[in-house]
Amino acid sequence: MPKTFPNMARRDNGDGKADPFVDECIRKELVEAGVPILNLKGPEFSHSEVPYSCIGVILNREHSKNLKEMNSFSHHWDYSTVESLQRKGHFVFVRAWYYWTVSGYVPLEIAEDLYDSTWGRQAVRVGGHAGNYDPKKYYDLRRIAGQLCVPNYHIDNQEGLNLFVNVIKDHGLVDLS
Repeated sequence: MPKTFPNMARRDNGDGKADPFVDECIRKELVEAGVPILNLKGPEFSHSEVPYSCIGVILNREHSKNLKEMNSFSHHWDYSTVESLQRKGHFVFVRAWYYWTVSGYVPLEIAEDLYDSTWGRQAVRVGGHAGNYDPKKYYDLRRIAGQLCVPNYHIDNQEGLNLFVNVIKDHGLVDLS
C-alpha cells in the first residue's frame, strides 16, 4: 500500500511567509494529478497549520477556460476568494497535514463509483471522515441542482488524488482540456 503524503503541519520557518518546501511539495503533487495551480498572496495562508502560497483549483465546466486569466491576477487572490470559489461549486484543493482537502460537489452516483474503486475506498474519504463513510450513508449530503452531492473529501495519497481528478474529469464535472 502506498504511503500517505508527508506531514506538512507546523513547517513555519519563522519569517511569516509560506514555506518553500511546502509549496514545492504542493506543486509536485498537484502537477502529478493534473490539477491547475492557483498562486495566492496574503498573510493568512502563511499562518495556517500548513504554510502555503498556492492551492489547486479546477473550475466547473462552465468556467474551465478562465484559470490562466485568474493566475495572471494572482496578487488579488486571498482567503475570501477561495471561499467564493468553493461556494460557486468549483473544486478547490488545499494541502493539510498529511492529506488534501477537496471542496466541490460530487453527485452521489459519481461518489458511489469513486467509493467502489480500490483507491477510492482506501484513500478518498467522504467528508474527511476517518471511518470513510459509504457516500450513501454520509450525514451531510447537499442537494445541488436537484441532485444529492458529497460536498468535500480528504485524500490520503497520490493514487487517491489522481483517481479523484480522473473521476471528476471522466464524468464531465470539469473540463481540463
